[in-house]
Amino acid sequence: YENTLVHSAHASYRLPSVVALNKMVPLPDYAALSRNNIYLRDGYTCQYTGIKYPANELTLDHIIPRSKGGKSTWTNLVTCSKNVNFKKADKTLKESGYKLIRKPYVPTSWELRELGRKHPSVLLHESWENYVFYNAKLDEDT
Repeated sequence: YENTLVHSAHASYRLPSVVALNKMVPLPDYAALSRNNIYLRDGYTCQYTGIKYPANELTLDHIIPRSKGGKSTWTNLVTCSKNVNFKKADKTLKESGYKLIRKPYVPTSWELRELGRKHPSVLLHESWENYVFYNAKLDEDT
């Protein structure tokens, strides 16, 4: 990251690896519905087989398919392996014979924050190591 440049119309700036905030930024009361947040909620685990996968081998599945009126909501989307999603296609659970290992739910923003901190991809650069704390007790003189 330290050699990455950000360009404006008239100048180029080195991308900082650490940004310090002047004040605490409160978490929103809601959890944003996103692919990554659903993967975090479901532990990067296919909700039909219970097998954990890397993100590039996962997709999202609509439990009630969109073709049958299903919406993109926290309670209708689950993490699914690409292979299982291909087999399930636009079938309902009853039609496909698949069963969910856990009922989907709406996580809190706090829960997603904690899940994200525990996930290995959160430390994107070694220079962040001194700034990301994983529930570790800080030294008295820190």
